[in-house]
Amino acid sequence: MKKWTTIILAGGMFLLAAALGVAQETSSVKTSAVTQRAVFKVENLTCGACFSKINSALSPMDGFSGMGANLFRGMVAVDFVAPLTPETIKDAISAIGYPATLDGVEPLTEKETFAYMQSKRRGFGGGGGCCGGAQGGCGVQASGSAKDI
Repeated sequence: MKKWTTIILAGGMFLLAAALGVAQETSSVKTSAVTQRAVFKVENLTCGACFSKINSALSPMDGFSGMGANLFRGMVAVDFVAPLTPETIKDAISAIGYPATLDGVEPLTEKETFAYMQSKRRGFGGGGGCCGGAQGGCGVQASGSAKDI
């Protein structure tokens, strides 16, 4: 009798541990958001003030994580998580006078995000630049390499 009790108890413990593991795995999938980067071809980009205007329009959006731009190529890259979508971002950029076309979307690791790269920069300060923007200036403050954008 003692042998069967031990076996049943051990089996119950195993099932409980397995159930807790599955529940924990399921909950981590629901709570972890995958940061993505959407890259847009954007018309009318001329200087850092354009970058600042787009950044100001996107910053209050739920899910916005950061952005960078390449003025020479006319590209803007935006890091985001759900509930924000590439379509919503495109519409917001277009609505402020910069017609945008989605070029692509890809998932990112934390260390690839603009927010992470910005947090690692030291002594970085926004100047007025030639365009007079409080956050920008010619040369655009993109937090990433040109290959990303």
